Amino acid sequence: MSEFINLSINCRILVKHLLSVFFLSVLLLRPFAGEVKAQQVSIMFSDDGSVGKRLCWHPQNDPLSYTVKVLATPGKCGSGKYEIQWGDGTTTKVTGDGAQELTKTYNLTSYRSNEASGLMVYNIFITSTDEDCPDLAVARLSINKIPIAVPKVAAACEDVVSTFSNLSPGRSGQTLRWEWTFSDGVTSTAGSLTRRFTDPDQEYWVKLKVTSDVCNGATSESEQIAFKLKKLPKTSANVKELNNGALCFTDDSDSTLVLDASASSDANRFHWSIVGGKYKVAQLMKPDSSVMKIKMLESADFRISITPRNECGAASNGEFSTSFQALPLPEISLVKQPDGCEELKYRLLSARDGAVYMLDGRTISPDEEITLPVSTKEYIVTGSVTNACGTRMDSDSFYVHPKAPVEITSLPLDTTICYGTNPLPLEASRAGGQWSQQNVQVIAGKSFFYPNSAGDFEVSYQVGTGLCLSSATRRINVLNELAVASIGLDEADLRCAPARIVFSNRSKGNEAGYSLWQFEENGPETETASDTISHVFNAADQEAVYTVRLKVRNVCGVSEATRVVKILPSAIKPLFTLPAGTFCPNSTVAFQDATVPAPNHWKWDFGDAQISNVANPEHQYGKAGTYTVTLEAGNQCATGKVSHVVEIQAPPTPEFSIAGDRACDGEEVVFTNNTDTRYTFAWDFGDGSPPDEVNFNPAHTFSQGEYKVTLTIFDGAKECSTKKELPVTIAPVLQPAFTVEVAEQACEPALVKFVNQTPGGDRWRWEISDGTKTTTTNVKEPLLPFKSGGYTIQLTASKNGACEASTDQSLSFDFVKCNVDIPQAFTPNGDQHGDRYTLFGDGIDRIIFMRIRNRWSEVVYEMADVPAGSQSAGASWDGTKNGKDLPADMYVFEAKVRYRDQTESDVIRGNFYLVR
Repeated sequence: MSEFINLSINCRILVKHLLSVFFLSVLLLRPFAGEVKAQQVSIMFSDDGSVGKRLCWHPQNDPLSYTVKVLATPGKCGSGKYEIQWGDGTTTKVTGDGAQELTKTYNLTSYRSNEASGLMVYNIFITSTDEDCPDLAVARLSINKIPIAVPKVAAACEDVVSTFSNLSPGRSGQTLRWEWTFSDGVTSTAGSLTRRFTDPDQEYWVKLKVTSDVCNGATSESEQIAFKLKKLPKTSANVKELNNGALCFTDDSDSTLVLDASASSDANRFHWSIVGGKYKVAQLMKPDSSVMKIKMLESADFRISITPRNECGAASNGEFSTSFQALPLPEISLVKQPDGCEELKYRLLSARDGAVYMLDGRTISPDEEITLPVSTKEYIVTGSVTNACGTRMDSDSFYVHPKAPVEITSLPLDTTICYGTNPLPLEASRAGGQWSQQNVQVIAGKSFFYPNSAGDFEVSYQVGTGLCLSSATRRINVLNELAVASIGLDEADLRCAPARIVFSNRSKGNEAGYSLWQFEENGPETETASDTISHVFNAADQEAVYTVRLKVRNVCGVSEATRVVKILPSAIKPLFTLPAGTFCPNSTVAFQDATVPAPNHWKWDFGDAQISNVANPEHQYGKAGTYTVTLEAGNQCATGKVSHVVEIQAPPTPEFSIAGDRACDGEEVVFTNNTDTRYTFAWDFGDGSPPDEVNFNPAHTFSQGEYKVTLTIFDGAKECSTKKELPVTIAPVLQPAFTVEVAEQACEPALVKFVNQTPGGDRWRWEISDGTKTTTTNVKEPLLPFKSGGYTIQLTASKNGACEASTDQSLSFDFVKCNVDIPQAFTPNGDQHGDRYTLFGDGIDRIIFMRIRNRWSEVVYEMADVPAGSQSAGASWDGTKNGKDLPADMYVFEAKVRYRDQTESDVIRGNFYLVR
């Protein structure tokens, strides 16, 4: 009997499948607690009494169940309780003496679903349930799947290797003969194959035939599958709406572009790359992304590239790329030229490089000076500047007038006035000129001549500039015939009461023998012809101020003079005031002298060993406490003292916190004031914005940068305040971007590397969506396994956990399925079927190494760097060691394989049976 017991598994989850047969190794290798005599136990098939049965089963035509009957004879070891393990995870308890017939129906649905598997083996054990009983018997049901030839053209490509896959049901786990036939006469006996084709214009076909010698030469042959070689894509693309390599931003233009690669041949996938500035996809104009409309969101230098692809690879003629600028229209502004007179020297001011300037239709250079004559026609200057987005223009116009005369209209040619009379208004025939400055004043926009000094004066008026300057003059004679009243005093004008003071008449140009004196406001007037006069002055509690008035006269009129006399009382009353509010240490306290009458010397004692001699001092106390302030004030007539108590209070302590020490450009930052609410406050956000004295717990929006936020707390008056400062960092909004790297012929599941191209971030979140959502956190460039299919990949980037920004891409993968098939038994009986033991599998490139051990862990066979599925010596085991047959038993192997994508498996371990 030759048979293989196969299990087709995915190499990535091999360990899970091996656990299903672990119980057998435990059963065979477990130690016995003591010497127990084994009893006769047996199990066999009822119809022929054999312990091995083979069935050839067609997965499409035969039923999905198979029923067997067995004769089980329990032994008498221990308690006599036995159990039948049917090999599919189900068991049956048996007891008693003698043979018992039992019926078992196997469900072959999962076997049919596992299309690759060609052999299903059920090991039927009867064993004692007692730990110390070694009784064991086994029967084996082998079901070979009759193969059905199913070839697949995985990728038929021009100029590159084409791949043909074998999807035949029953293709692994049993010895089959394959025959591939191509329309060009090429044949192959490989399970799956790759090959090149020489004529890209020919239509080919392929068919596959499979023969099973185990199942009496059962044969299956597929229909011919016609195919043509697919070409590598060729790139043909353009970017519409560009203007001479630029995209223009103006008030009335759209900033969108159409990216069109639909003319690319033989492509079904398109990868666009847009770098340089901000943009968004405005419209996906074709589902395959070959045509899309994007909107540029800022002025920048952009680069756009596209690479078409199909199953055979990237475009043979490379990618299409173009660069352009997003530009505004240029700016130009002319400096305005005022109107001129007679002759004007014109030169451009603040000329712009690259601009074109014209004067009355003639081109002028920026540094050219042009003489313009008088003209009744206005001069017109234009300027224009052009870039790829268009032209901007500006213009200016001005006149060059003839010179005009001017006359002074408010004065005759010569004017005589008396000193000190009313001012004369000054007017001229043309406005906008300038009057001479001597004795001339402007009141409410009008000019006047003031006769406040005697002599001959020339008043002139000028209007215009340069050659346009016109002027006129008038003469004014101011006579100094008005008397000048003057009061003389015998001593100082500050006296102590009672004081007799002698005054003298020191007037000039006055009428002799006449003077009129008045010694206090609204008091009586005294007329005298004498040059001197005396008067007694008094003061009560306050300083008394007397205005002494003298009137004299001449032909020009009456002249008057005054003299102020101050009289101090014989006693003084010291007083001082303090500002209202609360005082804090190191805050300024302003003391205000209020002594009556006003003193002329002061001595302040602030109660902290500090003194001052100024009238209104300011003082700072270093610490809180109660201080007695004493003022000693006096004048030449008296001195006195007064004291007051000053209370210095400790200031409040501000406390506040920030909801996170980092935020993003444009986000609100919330501040929490932890200070007692009875204090007033002021927030300074450090960005030039007005202080906030309204919001106790404010929220503020910053631009990108570093800021220091200050909270000031006031206890009553603002002089009693303290501050606290905390830093705030506002980070920029990130621009996440990434690409992917994956091997062309990767095995499923394949490792895909995500290449992070986001500048400035330090935290990452990757989200992969395929109906479920998988999140990979804080890995900058994850390496993740993927199965074939479509995915949406989203990258969210942040800086220190803030300023999150996201981007996503839609990706589609088509990977090769790489399996390792592990036979569970082999029979080296020379029937050319399963005579040698090795590993099988479509996705294996080479077996790197394989070691086989017996139940005592001795290595009985080793091989390295051999092809999978080989039945050749040196590349598989024939059940011998040193040329001697080894006994039928369970053996353990360990191996490592290299897949077709050149990745290596983990070490694979498992059990199998040598059956003789």
